[in-house]
Amino acid sequence: MNSGPITSWQADNINGNPWALEVVYQPHDHDRLVVRTIRSRQGIPLRATYVENHAIQLLNFLDRVNPVVVGAPTKEAEQTHSARVRDAIERATPLPTTVVIDGVPERGTRVDVLDWSVVELAWGDQAVFVTGRPETLDGLTLRSATPADLAHLTPHTRPSP
Repeated sequence: MNSGPITSWQADNINGNPWALEVVYQPHDHDRLVVRTIRSRQGIPLRATYVENHAIQLLNFLDRVNPVVVGAPTKEAEQTHSARVRDAIERATPLPTTVVIDGVPERGTRVDVLDWSVVELAWGDQAVFVTGRPETLDGLTLRSATPADLAHLTPHTRPSP
């Protein structure tokens, strides 16, 4: 399955160094697909890096696709939501999966929870997370983005922690 058109992207930095590139696709009218590529930790002190795992990816994804529209969420509601997602991830059994990137099959793990899927795989010395609907991730094919793919979009850069 093709990932569809890129609708937005953002870069994350740590101490002024590139950390991750996150690209949002909209393969269908209402479903989103997020691909987050994280650079090698080489040259970055471990204490300066973000935690990147299935639970974090799904929490960030759900915040994007299901924003709270009525009032600000309470701390208790956020904690309950976070605990629910983390518990679901912990109880899930990661399954082996393959995603084709630039024509090469890359093996990784996939977790299906709460009507969504998160795939984690190594791509060279980088980690790639893909989050979306299970049916969108089935047979997914990706390719490296080029500057032309992103030129028509305004990037969002998150500052260093």
